[in-house]
Amino acid sequence: VPIAPIGMTGDAVTILGHADGWKPLYAFVPTTSVSIGQSNHAASGPNLLTITLSMNLDLAPGSKVTLSGLTGTSTGDNSNLGIMTSNGAFGTSGVWTKSTGELVLTVASGGYSTNGEIVITVQLVNGPVAQGPRTVTCGYELGYLGGSEMLRVDGVTADGDDILEVFVMSSSSSSSSSS
Repeated sequence: VPIAPIGMTGDAVTILGHADGWKPLYAFVPTTSVSIGQSNHAASGPNLLTITLSMNLDLAPGSKVTLSGLTGTSTGDNSNLGIMTSNGAFGTSGVWTKSTGELVLTVASGGYSTNGEIVITVQLVNGPVAQGPRTVTCGYELGYLGGSEMLRVDGVTADGDDILEVFVMSSSSSSSSSS
């Protein structure tokens, strides 16, 4: 039995930052780029991390971005860890869990638009012992279409040389005495 074709139309509504998101069977591949730099490699020293985030989709208010693998710091758990963002997309704080090295950022009421990069800074305290660089991943949960459903995407590895690599400075002294 042949099926008669029908026209598929809809309201031209931008979904997740994509103008064609309303079209039937429209699909796109979400992409995320993350790079991380740090200000200090010294053990037990304050370390300002600069995180640059770029995505090809909008994040609705309440969506979450999670950075995992920032382990080895001395910064204790903090449900209100101060952050700064270049456009306020994540408000002024995130949730920090020391044991997993996880920083969870929640998109503020204005949302996150795909127009450019967001630079996020957060200060942690390096651990007291030397450690090699960490592998940091970025995942996100996004609310969509104004509903309560969340879509979770994991596994984007952050770029950056020596993320949270810590050096222990040692000094050696020698003294000599003469008679």
